[in-house]
Amino acid sequence: MSQNIQRVDHVIYAVLPENQQAFVDRFSELCRVEFLGPTERPNGLRTYISWSAGINIISPVSDSLPFSVDLRALIEQRGEGIVGMTFGVADIHEARRRATSLGYQISEMIENDGTEAYIAEVESMQETLVGLVNNSVFVFGEIKRAGREEP
Repeated sequence: MSQNIQRVDHVIYAVLPENQQAFVDRFSELCRVEFLGPTERPNGLRTYISWSAGINIISPVSDSLPFSVDLRALIEQRGEGIVGMTFGVADIHEARRRATSLGYQISEMIENDGTEAYIAEVESMQETLVGLVNNSVFVFGEIKRAGREEP
């Protein structure tokens, strides 16, 4: 098992749904990495992830779920590209308490439901959207990857 703690776990690219596959193909070819997906998340996002490259490509696919609607508005305002990062933590519950104590309005816990395209690659994954920090989407993640030794 491997886990990124106190460092960036992955960067987050936000793209419109109609452009997502082209982004995935471009990065796959350019970086010679494999993306797992698509995974349709309950919050209205479609995701592809390359754990080895540390790149997550997300698209808003719901016209009614708040996170998806907000992400589409962010893309329309800023354009497609890097919007933020997931920062690895050892204890997601402690990180949530810390963010709340600092005044952030954090999201509900985001967890695997077992249907994700990448499920064989992780032992567990819990994430919390902290919000915009220095004008970038900031997420805490306690992500334990399967089958890799600690660095």
